[in-house]
Amino acid sequence: MRNTLVIFGQLTDDDVVWLTEAGAPRRLAVGVQLIEEGTPVQFVYLLLDGEAKVTTGENGQTDVARLRAGDMIGEMSFVDASPPSASVTTTVDSMVLEIPRHALERRLQADSGFASRFFQALAMLLSDRLRQTMDRFKDTGRNAAENALAIDELDPNVLEVVTRAGERFERLLKASREKLLN
Repeated sequence: MRNTLVIFGQLTDDDVVWLTEAGAPRRLAVGVQLIEEGTPVQFVYLLLDGEAKVTTGENGQTDVARLRAGDMIGEMSFVDASPPSASVTTTVDSMVLEIPRHALERRLQADSGFASRFFQALAMLLSDRLRQTMDRFKDTGRNAAENALAIDELDPNVLEVVTRAGERFERLLKASREKLLN
């Protein structure tokens, strides 16, 4: 949920509408591989529901991370155009919003405001992931939850952004589910 807030806290309602229209929702069974290590990626995914694991190495023997609703998948390869350094596979029945790379690139070229918000969201997301990775290597005796701010420590302005981000994600999820039914 934290990444949901990072991403959707930066985007506007119009941005979310565009993502809904440009993307295609997909229901995925357990074990579907969205990204294969070393194979170029043609889509960026938003994990709307479910869970996926990030693995690396031959046969995916090294678990790197778990992704949950609100996480973006394929963003690293989108940013630097390098083949993925890990594989991503669903661990439960899931739903993603599949956004074609070429459509996203066109939107970023055509709308500088969207580009600014999108790349700000990506920067915050990747920064947060790096911090989480670094925390795993630290031997501080504290876990990530202890390092995170408590809700009562948040500024009221931050709480407003968090609320809007959650609402945007819920609208995207609802619109994607409706799109699947049609």
